[in-house]
Amino acid sequence: MRKSGFTLLELTIALSLTAVVVALISGGLMAVLQFDQQFTAMQKNRRELQRTLDFIATEMRMSDRLEPCPEIHPPVYSPASGSQRPQPIMVLAMPANTKLSQPIVYYVATPPARSVWAGPLALYRWGPTLQLNGNYSANIGGAGYSYYNEVVVDRIVPTSSAEPCGGLYSQSIPLRSTRPGFTI
Repeated sequence: MRKSGFTLLELTIALSLTAVVVALISGGLMAVLQFDQQFTAMQKNRRELQRTLDFIATEMRMSDRLEPCPEIHPPVYSPASGSQRPQPIMVLAMPANTKLSQPIVYYVATPPARSVWAGPLALYRWGPTLQLNGNYSANIGGAGYSYYNEVVVDRIVPTSSAEPCGGLYSQSIPLRSTRPGFTI
């Protein structure tokens, strides 16, 4: 009469096959989890970039005039401390009712070494702080506005052009008009 059960050889083969299946499943699971983390990070970056673009668009709508790729001589802004090769890419002339003494300048520059901002370039904003209610924050007592350098977006990769705008623009764009529609 034969005893019921498995031989040592059968158990060894079953254990080996189980180990191979578990290794394949865990490898696939790790790949799925890594892809999910990358996708989540990419989605977060896109949401942050969309909020940034919304902020810039709001500020552009508030302005009277937009100067893309301006040639500022001498510069009317003070670049961030430690930033290198600042290049203004947009100047916003604000309406008189905002009582801003100077325009708001957006520029790209290489962020300082050993900073939290990743390069190779970062987009900076030089201007007063814009509050959540849409007003600029005035100094204590309402005596003017303080202008600050703030990084808007980092990790900007430069294009093949040496300059961000490539020297394509030289005209100011009026953003407000008495007539609806585009003006020429």
